[in-house]
Amino acid sequence: MERRGVISLVATTDYAPQIDYSIRRAAADLGVPLILNHQLAYMLAKSLLKVSPKQLKPLELRDYWCRGGIT
Repeated sequence: MERRGVISLVATTDYAPQIDYSIRRAAADLGVPLILNHQLAYMLAKSLLKVSPKQLKPLELRDYWCRGGIT
């Protein structure tokens, strides 16, 4: 499989796992985030349209937990 460029996220419905196995496997091997649920991918896309890239700040999951009072 030829690999070029940079991919930040892979979204697939996993509807035909026998067909997109190589895509899912490559994402896992390269540490690329993978979304398998079409509803989750749709909601993520909608939410990203509402903010500019400058507003996004990556945090560790534990940072979100501490904000909500869960430790």
